[in-house]
Amino acid sequence: MEQKVEFQSKIWDGLIAAILIIVILAVMIGLIFVARIAGAVGFSVYGIAMILVAGICLKFSLNDNLSEVARAWYGIVGGMAAWTVLELGEMLGFAGIECKDGTHMFILAAIFTWLLWKYFPIGARFFIFIFFLNWGGHIVIKIQEYLGGFLGFFQITLLVYSWAALPLAALIVYWIFTKSETRIQRLYAAGWLYLFTFTFIHMIFFH
Repeated sequence: MEQKVEFQSKIWDGLIAAILIIVILAVMIGLIFVARIAGAVGFSVYGIAMILVAGICLKFSLNDNLSEVARAWYGIVGGMAAWTVLELGEMLGFAGIECKDGTHMFILAAIFTWLLWKYFPIGARFFIFIFFLNWGGHIVIKIQEYLGGFLGFFQITLLVYSWAALPLAALIVYWIFTKSETRIQRLYAAGWLYLFTFTFIHMIFFH
């Protein structure tokens, strides 16, 4: 019975969770294009709505009365909502977090987060984790695109990176089924699985 529960957790907290994260991002990004129909008003409503979603989810992610897994999921949704707000700002030219200049902000923010990581509760950790996964994933692509304008080598590395995301995703799946021990570990793995899977899909079919 215990082995069955463990296997189900690997499926739901690992594989299915990664798919759900991709769906959450797809819906949130898709709503940006819906908001574009209404112009400035639509963008404003979307931005306010996502800020509210991020704030509410962050609040629930810090609620000790909820289970760790529930808090983690609130953190995941909140972090994704916070990221899409910045994604909207990037699209409108209000933020420069995905360009080469944004690399400095990413490194600085990553250092501070690393130093303070142990002080964050589980929900906040997942909020930050998902936010940084999206930010870092974009930075890696943008930096290679920028350098590719000067050195053809980085155009090759960008192509290699696109296809390398697939075996990296496979390694994450292997780890989930052979090495993971807790539901929280699998949710972290699901985040990485989301990143590599979405990177492959985006780079091969939409880039």
